[in-house]
Amino acid sequence: MDFVFTSGVRGTAVLRILITYDVVCQWKLKFWEERLPELPPELRLNIPKDHVEVAVPKFHLIAHESACHAPHSLSFKPGAGETDGEAIERNWSGLNGAAASTREMGAGARHDTLDDHCGHFNW
Repeated sequence: MDFVFTSGVRGTAVLRILITYDVVCQWKLKFWEERLPELPPELRLNIPKDHVEVAVPKFHLIAHESACHAPHSLSFKPGAGETDGEAIERNWSGLNGAAASTREMGAGARHDTLDDHCGHFNW
């Protein structure tokens, strides 16, 4: 997750980042102090810690303990609007059917096929 997050925001010029992740309440612990300094220099962020907000997607928040709800709820994050944070997972049910046909493909063909499926869902 550290690599994915830092790679995704590397080189961006933004004032604020809101990241949603199923277990962000655990992931954020020690990220800035311990794990970020251990990443390769090109992946270390120049974004101040207080410019990055975290939230748990609404469907997953229900399973968290109640002390986690208010601090990590999208309902209380300025600018989040009515975002539920679950959009990235909506393609999974449709992509499950493609698994059997892509299982034995090479990496390039599999990537292209799954990219076509995701493009179809987005259309």
